[in-house]
Amino acid sequence: MSEAEKKRRREYRLNRKKRIMIFSLILCGLVLLSAVFGIVYRALDDTLFVSYSETSNIAYKVKLFPNEYLDEWQNQNQSYVADLTDEVQAEFVYTIAVDEPDVTYFYTESVTITLVVADRTSKVPIYQPVDVIKVPTSAAVEGNTHLLNTVTVDYDAYRAQAAEFIDAYKLTNVDAYVSVTMRVDTVGNRTYSMPKTYESTLKLPLIDLTFRPETTSSVPMSAMQYLECEAGVAVKLFLVLTGVFSCLSVLGAAFLACFIYFTRNEDINYAVRVKRLIASYKSFIQEITTPFAQEGYQLVYIKNFNEMLEVRDTVGSPLLMYENEDATATSFVIPSNMGILYCYEIRVEDYDDIYGTGMTPEAILGTEKDDNFFVAFFKRIIAFFKSDKEEAKPVIEATEETEVTEETEATDETEVTEETEATDETEVTEETEATDETEVTEETEEEAIPTIADAEEEAEAEAVEDAPESEPVEDTPIEETSAEETSAEELKQD
Repeated sequence: MSEAEKKRRREYRLNRKKRIMIFSLILCGLVLLSAVFGIVYRALDDTLFVSYSETSNIAYKVKLFPNEYLDEWQNQNQSYVADLTDEVQAEFVYTIAVDEPDVTYFYTESVTITLVVADRTSKVPIYQPVDVIKVPTSAAVEGNTHLLNTVTVDYDAYRAQAAEFIDAYKLTNVDAYVSVTMRVDTVGNRTYSMPKTYESTLKLPLIDLTFRPETTSSVPMSAMQYLECEAGVAVKLFLVLTGVFSCLSVLGAAFLACFIYFTRNEDINYAVRVKRLIASYKSFIQEITTPFAQEGYQLVYIKNFNEMLEVRDTVGSPLLMYENEDATATSFVIPSNMGILYCYEIRVEDYDDIYGTGMTPEAILGTEKDDNFFVAFFKRIIAFFKSDKEEAKPVIEATEETEVTEETEATDETEVTEETEATDETEVTEETEATDETEVTEETEEEAIPTIADAEEEAEAEAVEDAPESEPVEDTPIEETSAEETSAEELKQD
């Protein structure tokens, strides 16, 4: 490895490491900002607690029937004769004062008159009809609120109704009164807020000959109340900033991961792989500073590192590691007493293609020399996704060509099969005809041979008959042999 290549490798690794550090710091900053804004928003919450105070008052006056002793209208806070009382006029006043005048909140008010006939000992109602004077009405308001409701109670009519019920059922030890109640529910504009309820009541006894009205109220006179309202723009701004910086953090993490992946080359992968092996199996590896002498050993290369560990345990020899000076190749060897050297190597091939002449960090990413590192990075990402699409097209075209080729081959095979069958049929026909002719010829020859033999026998018989009786003919073997040869020659001629 030349010095120029070493310099380019050093520069590439340094530039890559710097950019990874910068991107990591930016990502940490984005995460930190999103966390800070999220904590601030969580601390402030989106609920604005608005303090407010309530005041209430019940004013009433009593109207009497005409009589010789008392005026028609009597002021409050007195005792009144029940038989002289005609009606009672009451005014319910309710005021709410809010510290934040621009905050919107809601209220609901209602007024009812209830006639109650209850057991005097247990106070449990026996008869309790309700007249709704004002149905529940809701409204949204800002700032302070002042409510006024005027109610006229027909005291004499309610007293007669209670007496009729008591007399109808001959009830004793009971109490009867009429209750006028104003109810106000206040709630903030925040969703799922719990309403606060205010009630003020005017109670008018009905049984006794004289009565004194009683007023009660559930409004605290001094304690401050709080409404749960939606927070203002300032608090919601922290929520928006938390979402924005969270999205930027996710995008930054994705960008950093892509940058690390697309800027790794074979040389960096080699270095990472060697470091991982050393870190994982440090106790099993003995690093040496000089190459191991391989003379006199039979080299056996192992496929993966785990098998090297198994060989080490089996052989009982140390696992030696040596990395060359250029840091481009690392060898792991295990010598054995049997003259076998087990080897496992990790090396970087084609260093000229990685850090060769004219290769800059930008060119290493596969772009032009004029591009900077970031432009080169994005071009490589675009080229990576384009290569996937371009690889998919040839696959489709190859599939179509394969289908056409298979159809053509199937057609050719069909035609060849038909021609072969026709040829076979022709040959079979010819062979059959030739076989038939041969059989006929052989049968003819076989029939011809006995005919000639019969002719010879007849000739010999005639010769014997023509010969003199005194001289008998001797059948010598020589003459028979010659006759057989003669018949064979004649057969050949035929």
